[in-house]
Amino acid sequence: MNTEDQLRAALDARLRAVDPGTIAPLVVPSRRRRAVWAVPVAASVVALVVVAAAVLGGIMNGSGSQDALSGGAPGYLVSVQDDGTAAVRDPSNGRRISSVPGGNYVAVAAGGHDTFYLAARDGDCRVRLYETSVRQEAIAAEPTPLPGGPYAISPDDVGLSAAPDGARLAVSGTCETTYKVAIVDTDTGATHQWTGYSTASARYLPSWTADGRALGVLWWDVRRDIAKAPLLMLDPNRSGDLADARVLRTMRIQDGPLKGARIESIAFAPGGRSLTALVSGPPAVAVLSATTGRPTGQVVRLPEDGAGMLRLDRSGRHILLIGSGRIGTLQGSHITWHTDPHEYRDAAW
Repeated sequence: MNTEDQLRAALDARLRAVDPGTIAPLVVPSRRRRAVWAVPVAASVVALVVVAAAVLGGIMNGSGSQDALSGGAPGYLVSVQDDGTAAVRDPSNGRRISSVPGGNYVAVAAGGHDTFYLAARDGDCRVRLYETSVRQEAIAAEPTPLPGGPYAISPDDVGLSAAPDGARLAVSGTCETTYKVAIVDTDTGATHQWTGYSTASARYLPSWTADGRALGVLWWDVRRDIAKAPLLMLDPNRSGDLADARVLRTMRIQDGPLKGARIESIAFAPGGRSLTALVSGPPAVAVLSATTGRPTGQVVRLPEDGAGMLRLDRSGRHILLIGSGRIGTLQGSHITWHTDPHEYRDAAW
């Protein structure tokens, strides 16, 4: 048996050991092994957790890869700390590589091609948007302000995400009694806005569909029961009232293994047929249908402390959970902490 035959036999044996029911449909098939990362977080703290989506089921039964994050992982991770600074980090272990110039940052989003967008505090109810790029040496360029703005959104609960082509940003948050989702053209600053009533100081990340033609947004009008709060689908090419937007589903899951849980964060998969949701009560990551919003059956239970926000990388193969203050990895049932708590506010790759 030559080397090629030996490798093929080893791969076939490995594949036969995998239960197909544990593989989530949002993942593009790949022969490379993906790492499994996760993290428990304290209620008062933000955590970063990396989960290789190809082996989501492995977290539940301890069968996930024991390797470090590899094969198609994002090149860089940019984090925003509680003190307003930002840094470029190694996505495999969270190691700080370099600092992003400037400060007062409160949110970050990845725009593709090593481009990142940052939201910075510009007053009690104002944020400005900036663009930077990370060179091959993992050094971030001086951030430049985007045209337009500032935006009347509280820096304390701002959410930021970039369209798949990086041509538009969605920035969301509350100012006084108004919840706003602003869709900003990164070249011209032209803006569409969706607004609605809310006084909730809750941070919800908007999420773009794979084709960039719609934007998923969680919206809670505090005058109504949070169980009935909707997951909305917005048209990013116009402005409007959130009360008139199309409802995909409610935040509360009414059926399946997660009955009673509440959606806290979502991310649409690149394939367009599913979305990944972070839920609380019990804390878990679940795959939902992008057309009906119903659970598809793929569920990964998280530690009881849960997490707060969720992002996918551009490939859809890796999940970033942002919850309360440190980076950790979960391999099988073993958790390795890489940083001290009370450090992170946001991160993207």
